[in-house]
Amino acid sequence: MKNPGRVRGMLALAAVTLWLAAAGGTAKAQVDAQGIGPGGPGVFINCIATEVHPNAQPGTTLLLFNAQNRGDSQRFASLLARADGSYVQVQSRNGRWVSAPVVRLQNCSGRGLLLFPNGAMRLRDYDPITVKFGPSGPGYGPGPR
Repeated sequence: MKNPGRVRGMLALAAVTLWLAAAGGTAKAQVDAQGIGPGGPGVFINCIATEVHPNAQPGTTLLLFNAQNRGDSQRFASLLARADGSYVQVQSRNGRWVSAPVVRLQNCSGRGLLLFPNGAMRLRDYDPITVKFGPSGPGYGPGPR
């Protein structure tokens, strides 16, 4: 295979597109202009955006991420498994918070996939992000299934 990373990305895009179609488009990230950040209960994990894939159609950015610190790996995996299909809050380096659906990738141990509209966050591969797992804030709750 010439570019296995691109093939994985295309497979992830296909899976997410089907997921979004089945959800009737309800999986769009919700952005709060006042900043939805750290208020309320939750668990914060420093993460790395290992791959960022903006796609023109359906206008969604896919973000593959994992825990930044090895010491957080077990806790991250547990939080990710519980949050699978729901919403988390994500903060980029510029301080902006976005609420986005998260998917646990079963065949990629310790990695998650975030979905949000193009332009909601400006990220590149290997940018640091903070992910808040928890029950509060706009956009939280069960995601589409």
